[in-house]
Amino acid sequence: MSWKNNFNENLNYLSDQNVINRIWSKDYSLWNFNYNIDRLGWLDVLDFMIKQIDYINDIKNEIWNEGFNQIVLLGMGGSSLGAEVICNVCELEDGNPNLIVIDTMIPESINQIVEKIDLERSFFIIASKSGSTLEPLLLYKFFKDKLKKIIDDEKELGNRFLAITDEGTSLSDLALKDKFRHVLYNPSNIGGRYSVLSYFGLIPAALCGVNIECLLKRAISIKEESQLISVNDNKAASLGAYIAAMAASGKDKLTLVISGKVKKFGLWLEQLIAESSGKDGVGLIPIYDEPLVSPELYSNDRFFVYINIEDDNELDLSIQEFEDYGLPVIKFELKDKYDIGEEFFRWEFATALLGMFLNINPFDQPNGQLSKDIAARFLLEDISSLDNDLPYSFSSLSKMLSTSQPNNYLAIMAYIHNSEESNQILQSFRKKIVSDFGIATTLGYGPRVLHSTGQLHKGGPNSGLFIQITESNIKLDFDIPEENYSFGKFVYSQAFGDRLALALNARKVIHIDIGKDILSLKDMK
Repeated sequence: MSWKNNFNENLNYLSDQNVINRIWSKDYSLWNFNYNIDRLGWLDVLDFMIKQIDYINDIKNEIWNEGFNQIVLLGMGGSSLGAEVICNVCELEDGNPNLIVIDTMIPESINQIVEKIDLERSFFIIASKSGSTLEPLLLYKFFKDKLKKIIDDEKELGNRFLAITDEGTSLSDLALKDKFRHVLYNPSNIGGRYSVLSYFGLIPAALCGVNIECLLKRAISIKEESQLISVNDNKAASLGAYIAAMAASGKDKLTLVISGKVKKFGLWLEQLIAESSGKDGVGLIPIYDEPLVSPELYSNDRFFVYINIEDDNELDLSIQEFEDYGLPVIKFELKDKYDIGEEFFRWEFATALLGMFLNINPFDQPNGQLSKDIAARFLLEDISSLDNDLPYSFSSLSKMLSTSQPNNYLAIMAYIHNSEESNQILQSFRKKIVSDFGIATTLGYGPRVLHSTGQLHKGGPNSGLFIQITESNIKLDFDIPEENYSFGKFVYSQAFGDRLALALNARKVIHIDIGKDILSLKDMK
């Protein structure tokens, strides 16, 4: 059956089964399970956050009046990605504090960040829904130790920190013990990747001067539209039916083509789609920031989502070529950058419906914890000789690529410093793979990749070919205060945990260690 027939069937299903009313009444039977924990708080969070505007502005004025010019956000995945995207897309005015997001444990990356941070004028946000995410807690220890060298007073030290978490978490306890300036409790019925329009996304953005009230009002307009019963008038519901139709038709590579001015929105969307849909052997594979090639080089498992902004038509010609060739394209045009508020909510709603059509739970991540547990198990052990025993692993890239099929995709997981040079090399490599093998490619840097697409990699369709890149002979390292391991050891354990989890889920994987020379990436074979 063609995707168009599937799309029409999906639209009819939404109407016949009264899906719109049922989702707004929080009927979890839509996803064929009885949920004991509410995870639909994102439906109502806009009204809650509008009421918090004055409170948030009071916090912002507090921070600004004390002369802080850098907001340093320590978080992973959904706890930090939304804020990073908002501040990047909406652009900060000159003179406002700038946002520095630290969601890496790579020693060289940490070093570069440390060199540009002015500790005297930096305010820190620790963000974790669960309150137990290890990376931000370790980063807190690291930066607290640095601040202690310039701040003697315990209360003044605590005043440099704000925590965003759920109530009753270990981070909440830590923040109270260490006398943080503020502890903000996010509504507990919102999962991390659906939290962009809650405290997690909006507090860091507000502290950097983003007009969060405008952002929320744009989102509210789509929320109101998404309550309409008529699917012809409900664009968010229609989008859910459309992307589900593509998945059912074998077009499971959701390829994002995004205007440069709002490009980072794709990072958030990549995680939302990957973590929500990639489980039980099904799901859409979001393809973000892949270099474009001629339309005839794409395999027939693709469909394209084009998101642009009115005054940026740089990609229009490429999209027109795709359409002329017959590739399926759906378009979204933003009037201005604050329209990403609409897109955040639109895609959350559509993704929830995608889960219904795929008959999966879009609000959990059952495979996401395994690699983290393995990493913790081997933190204090020598793992250098364990790779030889991994199943489903390949001795060379050429051997793995020789097994590729038209519906495969190549996932590059780079546990290395995300430099301009490494990114250029890996982007060129992606373009070559698409051109030579006709398969889609993704690129994620560790450890962020564990929190963004890790669930899809282990639990989604078993169509991935996985390249993990590490750098064992690191140039520098940092000990972590109060721990018996360094950042470098932690990252290497994470990487091992990731590839072992892939192998245990019968995924094809190759491990390439580049030593300490990034240029060796050019010779990957």
